[in-house]
Formats: sequence, structure tokens, C-alpha cells
Amino acid sequence: MYQTTLYRVGKNELDQDDLQSLSKIEAYDRGILYGDGIFETILIKNRKLIFFDAHIRRLNMGLRRLNITFNIPIPRIKEFLLDDILDAGEKAGTLRLTITRGPNKGPLTFFKTDNPTIIVEVRPILETHPDEVVLITAAERRNERSLLASLKTINFLGNIAAKDEALSAKADEALLLNTVGEVAECASSNLFAVINNSLITPPLESGILPGITRNIVFSLASKLSLKEQSRKLLPNELKMASEIFITNSSQGITPVKEWDGQKFPGKEGPIVKQLIKAYDQEIEMESR
Repeated sequence: MYQTTLYRVGKNELDQDDLQSLSKIEAYDRGILYGDGIFETILIKNRKLIFFDAHIRRLNMGLRRLNITFNIPIPRIKEFLLDDILDAGEKAGTLRLTITRGPNKGPLTFFKTDNPTIIVEVRPILETHPDEVVLITAAERRNERSLLASLKTINFLGNIAAKDEALSAKADEALLLNTVGEVAECASSNLFAVINNSLITPPLESGILPGITRNIVFSLASKLSLKEQSRKLLPNELKMASEIFITNSSQGITPVKEWDGQKFPGKEGPIVKQLIKAYDQEIEMESR
């Protein structure tokens, strides 16, 4: 069952920051007015939050950058998220945790707030994700110098424009280049390429989000004795790749079978096969 729960940070009877239920979000919430907030999408399996600690670390990093105070202890965060999963009755799916600056009561600055708005959405798995995808290069560009490039903010229109372009072209996902023409990431995923038997992915300074699954792939590559490197990647180099795949938290590792009309092995790629098997094992361990 799809379920949305709203909270506001306030004080409990012990004068500690805690979560208070909300029945509605104000029309003047900064998230609605300006896209002023951060979110995380976390995989649910067996009613467990997969890679929860890594998601919360990235969430807190983003909140600090935006000067949004969220002092709820991590065990308490996990407690109320698990309660929402139980209430929704879902054993598998995704949970989206969104935190906005809250009601608009200041100028167009990152004014300090102690009572942000929290939105928890539990989403069932409604459809099977494709086991391999088609990419196109989008006209939209990632600004590698922008604050938005490195944070998972709710200001998502650039990603939506790129995804819409891909779907209109009968593709599954859009590849974004940055302002200097380097490969950055996809509209809703990070990108990896196998070039000369090395696993290559663009670095953070190319304007990408520090993906949770991206970091897991680094760890798995090391365990599998695969050569891996985070470095600048040009489209002409990507054309020479023997395999391409994309990663995100909700879909894991997904092979690419075609990019801008060029064919790739997709799910038959030997390296991506190894990584998917190892990744699935990690998910199983996390969900026990």
C-alpha cells in the first residue's frame, strides 16, 4: 500500500527534539515554494532498510550544506521509519524520506531552521524493473560547479527534463554530460563503463551525486579483484567501452544494452554479471 506520513520537528516532554505528526503541509513550505530540501530513497526488503546508515550519512551531509537543523538521533529516525513501513504493510518496496526547511519565515537565504518538515513515503514495487536498458544522451547539461550537482535536493527539474527526453525517444534513461562535455551521470542513476578491463566511473567533480550503490560497487570491485578508477570520462571514450551499466538504490545494478544507437552486451557482459551476483548477495545479507 502506498502511504505518506507527515511530521514536524518539535520538542517533546523532555525538551528534546522529536517528531510531531502533521495532518497537512503549509502552502508556504519552503519545499513547495523553492524546492528547498533534501531527500533519500531507500530500498526496503523483508521490512529492512537497506544500506540505511549510508543513506543517513549522505542525508545529514546535505542538511548541513543547506543549514537545516535535524537533531533527531539516528536510532529514533530508524524507529519511526520502520513504524511507517509496518503501518503500510509492505515487506518490499522503497521508502522516500524528504526533509524541507519548513514554513517560509525568512529571506531567500539558507536561514537556520529548527523545525523542518519531514515527509515519509512508503511505495510498493508496482512493476518489474527492466534487466537491461537503452540510454540516450540528453540535451540537458549537468552544471558541475553547482551546489545542486552534489546534493540530492528536491529541486529535480533538470533530471525530469532529461528523463522526459529519454522516454519521448523510446529510451529508458538519459545520460547527462556536464558543461565542459564530460560524461557526468544519468537522470536517476550513476554510470559505469568497462574500458580495457578497468571499471571507470566519473568523479564527483564532474558534477555527479555521490551514489550509495556507486560506493557499494567500488567495494565489490575490490573484493572481486577488478580494477576500478574514478576519473574524468569523455563521450568518445565511452564509445570504446566493452560494457556499460547504471546504478541506483531502488534498481541496483542495471546493464546498458544500447547508448545513442550503439549496441553493448547488456546483461550478457561478463563483468556486470559478476557485480550483479555480488550485489544481490550484499542485499540478502542486509535484509536478514
